[in-house]
Amino acid sequence: MSDEYYEHYWEQDHIQTGSPHLVWKKTIVEGLPLSGKRLLDVGCGNGFIAASFVDRFETYGVDISTVALKAAAEKGIRTAAIDANQMELPYPDQFFDVIICLDVLEHVFDPLALTKEIHAKLVPQGTFIVCVPNILNLFNRIHFLRGEFVDVMDVAHRTNALFSEHIRLFSKSTLETLLDQASFKVTQRYFYFPQKFSETSWKKVQFLGDLVNALKIPQRLPTLFALGLLYVCQKS
Repeated sequence: MSDEYYEHYWEQDHIQTGSPHLVWKKTIVEGLPLSGKRLLDVGCGNGFIAASFVDRFETYGVDISTVALKAAAEKGIRTAAIDANQMELPYPDQFFDVIICLDVLEHVFDPLALTKEIHAKLVPQGTFIVCVPNILNLFNRIHFLRGEFVDVMDVAHRTNALFSEHIRLFSKSTLETLLDQASFKVTQRYFYFPQKFSETSWKKVQFLGDLVNALKIPQRLPTLFALGLLYVCQKS
C-alpha cells in the first residue's frame, strides 16, 4: 500500500520540477562546507539534492519509490530501495561522513528510532542535516482557529485529500528534543519562510509576507513564523 502511494507521489509533475521550499533546501545544503568520503540521502527521491555531491562524495540514496530511485541512479547516485519505517539502513555502522534526511521524519511512525539509526551509520563527529515542517507556524494556527485542519507544508490539502500526508507533527522544541535524545549536537539552524505565497487565500496579502521577510522575522521568531526547520548537527 505505501509503495503504491509513493510511486504515485513521485509521478506528479510538481514534485519532479521542484518547489520553492525544495530549492531553498538545496541551496542551503549545497552551501555547507561538508567534507569526507561518503554521503547518504535518506529519502533521496529523484536525487534533486544528492546529485549536487556526486563529484565530491561517494553519494548514496535510499527511498521507497522505484520511480524516484531510477531518476536518482541516472544522476550518478548509488541507490537502494527501502521503507524508512523499517528503521534499518542497509549499510555498516560508522560508514558515512554526512547523512541528509530532508522532510522525511514527519512521514515515519517512529522518527526517533530512524534518527538513532542514522546516528549509528555516521562516523564519529559526522554531520547530520535534517529538515521537518513546523506544524506551529502562523498560517496553520490561523486555519486552526477558523476550525480548519490545514498543514500548509503538506500538499494533501490542495487536492482536497481527507488526511494529511504527515503522520508525525513537529515543532521547533519537538525537533530539538528528538535530536538531543538521539545524541546529536545542533550546530546551525535555518528557518524557511516563502518569498512568495503560493496559497490562493494568502496571495492577496503578499505585502505582509514581503514585510516579514524584509524584517527577518522568521529568524527572530521561528516558532511562530518558520514553516520549515533545517538543522545541521554533529554526532556526539
